[in-house]
Amino acid sequence: MVGLSNFHLENKKNITMGSIAVNRFIKTLKKDKELRRAFHDNIAMAFKDNYQWHKKKTGKKVMSNEDIHIIGNNGAEYFLKLLCDEMKTPAGR
Repeated sequence: MVGLSNFHLENKKNITMGSIAVNRFIKTLKKDKELRRAFHDNIAMAFKDNYQWHKKKTGKKVMSNEDIHIIGNNGAEYFLKLLCDEMKTPAGR
């Protein structure tokens, strides 16, 4: 896994507003246990939701390593879309 809290330290010339924001966010997650738990729970639920959707879509009862990889990637994208408010709300909601 990429160590996001240290990703900009290798080349101080490349410090960007984004890297500063990420570092502040990580420091906040380390200090604010409730915020950390909220992110933890949302990441876990994104995986769990995608596991169920994949299971229903494929009809499989047992997931292979490839299935878990697909579910993990889909869960990560789903979490990021929720985080960035990029989810499309179905008409009528």
